[in-house]
Amino acid sequence: MELSNEISFGLKRLANTSIVNDEYFDKLIVEISLYLENPLSNQHTVGIPNTAPRIDALKESYAALVVFFIESMRRNIDIESLKSVLSGHKLNDRRTERILELYVKHKNGMQNALQQFNSDPPNLLGVSWKLNYCVKSSFSDFEGKCLYFIELQVDKKNHVSETKDCDVIKFACTVQQLQSLVASLRAAVRQLESISNVSK
Repeated sequence: MELSNEISFGLKRLANTSIVNDEYFDKLIVEISLYLENPLSNQHTVGIPNTAPRIDALKESYAALVVFFIESMRRNIDIESLKSVLSGHKLNDRRTERILELYVKHKNGMQNALQQFNSDPPNLLGVSWKLNYCVKSSFSDFEGKCLYFIELQVDKKNHVSETKDCDVIKFACTVQQLQSLVASLRAAVRQLESISNVSK
């Protein structure tokens, strides 16, 4: 597992007991555990005061460990690989065991949260549509309008089991709504093309 320089640096600081002592390491583990219990909440605040010694190192270690957990869980990394990475960053056995315990405890819940967050959107495989004319309707304002019934076939990869599930997304829209959707998609494509041209 390759890590960015920032994450490696944060893990090395976490391994250094003169920078992050055992008391603050334990506090970091508690705070990260609370975050991993509900990662999609915007109510989480880190309960370590700004007056703590070496607060910059604590912040870097906290961020590095959170990203390390999320990326490892997203990629479904096994325990032995994680242990190897942590020992490569010179974490002692006690700290490595605490981190691995936290990983095992929150892995399934975090993977479910990542799927809800939709960090890997489905790939579009095909589109089918049909045009109907709504003569009369007792429950909508589509009466006397043409309606498009659209089905999008998508292929959604499941990171946890590495299997592929096919889904169908169905929706109905008027001609004007469809034109608005197509215009939005074209605008998004133009924006992505301009971003990719700038980065070249």
